[in-house]
Amino acid sequence: MNQSQRQKEPMSKKAKLYWAIGIIIAILVAALLIWHTFFFGKQNANATAATVGDQTYTTTEVSYYYYSVANGFTQQAQAYQQMGMDMGYDPSLSPSEQTYNEEEGTTYADYFLEQALDQLQQVSILCREAEAAGYTLSAEGEQSIQDNMDALYTYSVQSNAGSEESYLRMIYGRNMTKSLFKELLTKSILADEYAAVKSESFTYTDGELDDYYDAHAADLDSYDYRFCYINAEFEDKTDEDGNTVEPTEEETKAAMDAAAEKGNEAAQLALDKFAYEVRKYIGAYAAALGGVDCIVFTAGVGENSGSMRASICDGLEYLGVKLDPEKNKLRGEEVVISTSDSKVTVWVIPTNEELMIAQDTAALTR
Repeated sequence: MNQSQRQKEPMSKKAKLYWAIGIIIAILVAALLIWHTFFFGKQNANATAATVGDQTYTTTEVSYYYYSVANGFTQQAQAYQQMGMDMGYDPSLSPSEQTYNEEEGTTYADYFLEQALDQLQQVSILCREAEAAGYTLSAEGEQSIQDNMDALYTYSVQSNAGSEESYLRMIYGRNMTKSLFKELLTKSILADEYAAVKSESFTYTDGELDDYYDAHAADLDSYDYRFCYINAEFEDKTDEDGNTVEPTEEETKAAMDAAAEKGNEAAQLALDKFAYEVRKYIGAYAAALGGVDCIVFTAGVGENSGSMRASICDGLEYLGVKLDPEKNKLRGEEVVISTSDSKVTVWVIPTNEELMIAQDTAALTR
């Protein structure tokens, strides 16, 4: 699936900039220095693994970000496997043994490290700017830290780790400590808070945003795509000398066709499950709120997939939901897709990620 969008409707007179990582680019910090092999082998836990500006980070600190990325990716891969799909990463193997980009010769360990260093750099610079601006954590931020620390005991029991420190070492590497985890968690929450506060200080008129987009559309338009691997199964064959015999073109085609059919079944199951989960949430909120006045579909799936919208609404007739089949064929535009006699108004309202990118970029050029 791919899409390219640009702003179709004018925003309010003043559009608030959503601050992302613009501050990182604007500051022009010193180069990030790394040792790409620090995860592999017995390294000194206090050895310098990365430098952002004049701030150094140990192997243990960088490990926190590395394992955060790796663990999240592993959970996603396991979820794919449960649906019979292969996203190209095997959670049972070491990431250093699996190729991420064959042309560049990089492994998944390289990819995880690259993402980890990007996160570390963002947090480091945002925390530095927060300190310079005299910004400190809010009461909500302090409470979030405390909630996370309190939850460690529960996680350690559920995982049979034996202790909170053992659980942290299991998740973030053998040298992680409870005090260091709290310090890194505090920095991450502070960075998120300061980025949100900083965003409130930027405003641009619709005209300024439109002009910037028109001048940089080729750089700002983006395309989304998703893919998964489906493995074909071949019968092992050997010749008289015991050498492996490669399958013929006909055998390969037959095996791929069978794998595709199997993949189609798994894909349909995934779609059905997705629609079921959304319906379940709607039903839960309908019960909690005492009814539903409006249902809004948005983002990639909600805006563009009439079939998924229909699948989700199928079974919601008891709430009074009635879709107009013709209106439901529309995609990528703001429109009511329910019938005139539907008790619940069903909307499609597009998002505009490219506009947010334009706002962030425009802020850096002022």
